[in-house]
Amino acid sequence: MRTYEELLTWTYDLQKFGIKLGLSSTSLLLERLDDPHQNLPIVHIGGTNGKGSVAAMLSKALTDSGYKVGLYTSPHLRRFEERFRVNDRIIDKARARDLMERVQEAVNFTEPPTFFEFTTAMAFQLFAEEKTDIAIMEVGMGGRLDATNVAQPKVTVITNISMEHKEYLGDTLLKIASEKAGILKPKTPLVSAARQPEVVDYFGVRCNELACPFYLSERDFSVSRSQNGLRYSGLNGGLEDLSLGLIGEHQQANAGMALCVMELLKSEGFSWNETALRGALAAPHWPGRFQIVGERPTIVLDGAHNPAAAEVLAKAVRDRFPSQKVVTLVGIMADKDIEAALAHFLGVADEAVLSRPAYARAAEPEVLARAVTRPDLPVIAITPLQKAIETACAKAGDDGVVVITGSLFTVGEAMEILGVEP
Repeated sequence: MRTYEELLTWTYDLQKFGIKLGLSSTSLLLERLDDPHQNLPIVHIGGTNGKGSVAAMLSKALTDSGYKVGLYTSPHLRRFEERFRVNDRIIDKARARDLMERVQEAVNFTEPPTFFEFTTAMAFQLFAEEKTDIAIMEVGMGGRLDATNVAQPKVTVITNISMEHKEYLGDTLLKIASEKAGILKPKTPLVSAARQPEVVDYFGVRCNELACPFYLSERDFSVSRSQNGLRYSGLNGGLEDLSLGLIGEHQQANAGMALCVMELLKSEGFSWNETALRGALAAPHWPGRFQIVGERPTIVLDGAHNPAAAEVLAKAVRDRFPSQKVVTLVGIMADKDIEAALAHFLGVADEAVLSRPAYARAAEPEVLARAVTRPDLPVIAITPLQKAIETACAKAGDDGVVVITGSLFTVGEAMEILGVEP
């Protein structure tokens, strides 16, 4: 019997096949597994940022409502198994080993899957074996040709749209929106917090063509501040005095989308109570997103990895720590819009430490240093990441703040260094 370590090494080795957009390989693999994705109720979540936050809130709301819930997200922070959860619990190594072996046995080696196609098949197999009542599937990249798009969802979510993965998805917002909208299915509701008028108009046209009801944040539902917390104004009523556990004003839109999806699921026969909804917003399990893990200095971990997410993070840091010294530690992937992301990451920094995680796609700190556009900002480039963290903490001092960001790979390695479990 092959060990967990042997199977995991084989699975990671599939990364050599890179990114392969298309559904045929996934469909054939699932067919050899007897189509575990068929007849599985699904919420399918795409978009540029916020996918995981919406997924985490939905998973907790449905779990606390008494359902058996599958959750598939990517990437992981520290452990491969984090990608697969049932009722908000990460599967253990033994279950991961069995799934890897089962799916590997179904691989046609004349057409090997990519890493993401393989893990997506693992997720569907897991949820079929567990007989989950519903599964929440996060798109890996894009949508139309993403491996998860073999699903037939009850509700589709496209959180928002900004420029990303231009080499794969297109070099304009509308091209990217078109790829994201590829997850729409006929007569299946779409929930979105897209803001750009041209994107909203495009989604409206596609939804009309496919007879998809279209529910838009700030038009059909909203979350706003009230005297005692937050107020949700929804499709069929509202909720008052809500607490939001995830930090940052941007999480209000994510909470609104999650609550709207729960309203739509009710019409599909998924009942819930108000207590479950309140708890899902107040205490979702979603590490690595403005996660405060230390004090003296305060350490914030956030996996923001593109300019739009960096802008949101900068605002959250400014709002949360208006008068404290901020040292920003950035490690970012080489294929990102480094200069634009750094402009936001470092816009609220008093000092910057540039580093990299031990990951092949990571940009070298010297490359990051050349992309810094603030001549007044003290900047230092340091590797490895552990030394960079030590340096950033020393610069911040006991009363300062260290923000570690740029990539979930950076955050995951920082968690390991700091002894933080996801």
